[in-house]
Amino acid sequence: MTVFAEQWSEVFGAVHGLLVLISIFALVMAVIFTFAVSQHNWRHITISSLVATIGYLATFGFGLLVYPRFRVYVRGAFLDARAPNSTGLFEIKEHVAAVGFFVALALLVVLLFGRLRRASTWRKQLFAALLMILALITLIVAALSYVLQARKP
Repeated sequence: MTVFAEQWSEVFGAVHGLLVLISIFALVMAVIFTFAVSQHNWRHITISSLVATIGYLATFGFGLLVYPRFRVYVRGAFLDARAPNSTGLFEIKEHVAAVGFFVALALLVVLLFGRLRRASTWRKQLFAALLMILALITLIVAALSYVLQARKP
């Protein structure tokens, strides 16, 4: 059976994993800059938030490129038959990640067009709320990914 971009799936998977690390690191830095260091340092806040948001979106995109091979060789051949609970956890993880995709898009719009340095209080609060929601979603997705990796035989 021919799977979409099968010859590139290992490269896509490696890039996907690297983008996960970059996105998590940048997201942690954005949260620290926003809430712990100084909310007046908008240059660092904006840069780290942009890297985290674009990293999340790119990670999601590369996950979509890896998914066809996963669906055929891992899910179809192994998970559905031997570990149906893991299939359910994977589906939950993907649905949470999809919600995160739209949160990341909203955060990107606020970052690019919100003029946060001169913004009103409610716009800064919107930015902070979206950033924290994306951080929470990323944490949930990473935790579910870790659980799924631990369940592999």
